[in-house]
Amino acid sequence: MQHTIDLHESLQIGDRVHTTSGLQGTITGITEDNVCLEISPGIVTTWMKLAIRDRIEPDDVEAEEPEADEAELVADPKRLPKD
Repeated sequence: MQHTIDLHESLQIGDRVHTTSGLQGTITGITEDNVCLEISPGIVTTWMKLAIRDRIEPDDVEAEEPEADEAELVADPKRLPKD
């Protein structure tokens, strides 16, 4: 429990974080009880601090980058499967 309290007290604007539901975002604002997370360029959502599970370290971000095949699909939406 103390680890979680320490994490929440150390959060700063610009930190990349995971929420307990698995969402990733960048902190754009902090109050005593809430954080604002940018989850996509220009899309900011407000979360309770208690929903922050962990900070994404720079090494973790590199590991989460899409593989070459996935990057190609994102770059060429015509190649994505149709719903």
